[in-house]
Amino acid sequence: MNHLFPLNLLIMLVIIIAAAYVLRCMARIFAQTFKAEDYNWREVFKPY
Repeated sequence: MNHLFPLNLLIMLVIIIAAAYVLRCMARIFAQTFKAEDYNWREVFKPY
């Protein structure tokens, strides 16, 4: 990615933010797995 120098910083930032969002959603699914209630999918994908 060195030949895309100014753009590679933006690309890597977007990749890191997307990976963090996916991991947060996976953690919420994992946490809801051990609760007694049913899955609340709105809570899983809530943006904040």
